[in-house]
Amino acid sequence: MLPTNKFEHMLLGKALLLFAITHLHLFCSLAAAEPIALFNEDESEKLNYPEDEWVLEVTLHQKDLDAIRDIQAYSDGTSSPEENIPGPIVHIVDPESEGDIYKSSIPLRLLIYLKSRLAPINIETLTVKGKRGIFTLNITDRIKSFMRLPEGDENADYVIDAKIPKLGTGRYLITLSLADIDGNQEEQKAFLEVR
Repeated sequence: MLPTNKFEHMLLGKALLLFAITHLHLFCSLAAAEPIALFNEDESEKLNYPEDEWVLEVTLHQKDLDAIRDIQAYSDGTSSPEENIPGPIVHIVDPESEGDIYKSSIPLRLLIYLKSRLAPINIETLTVKGKRGIFTLNITDRIKSFMRLPEGDENADYVIDAKIPKLGTGRYLITLSLADIDGNQEEQKAFLEVR
C-alpha cells in the first residue's frame, strides 16, 4: 500500500533513511573486520628479493649511509647523520631490527612512530612504497588505513599500527618518506625479512 498523505510520506522517508544508515553501518563494520593485506600474492612475487639481490641491496644501502656519515663528519665535525637531518623522525619500533634488517614472522606487527623534528608533520606527504629494482608499488593508502594518534606514553605525532595476518615469506624493501610543513623531508628504508 502506498502512502496517501504527507505524514505517511514523511514516516516512509524516515524509515528508509534509518534502514539505509543501519545497513551502511553493518557493511562498514564487516569491511573493517576484514584484514588488509600489505601485498597480494602477485605483488609479493614481484617484490620478493632473491638472496643474491637482497645482499647486494643491503650492502649498497650500508655504503650510502657510510658515505653520508663521512661527508657530515668532514663538513661539520659530527659523526651522527641523524643529528643533522631536519626532516621528521620515522622510527620503526616493531619488528625489531638486526642492523639494517627487520625480521618478523607471520602475523606481522608493523609499529612505526612518526614525529616532527623542526616543524609539524605534513601527513599528506606520507608515501609508502614496496620496491624491487625498477618495480615500485605505492601502498600509501593501505598503510594510512592503519594510522592512528598516539596513545599513553607513545612518543610520536602519528602512529602506524598494523597487524598483518598474511604475507608471503621472503625479503621485501619498503620505503617510507615524509615531510614537514616547511618541506624538510625524511626517507626511511625498511629491509623486511618475513619467516
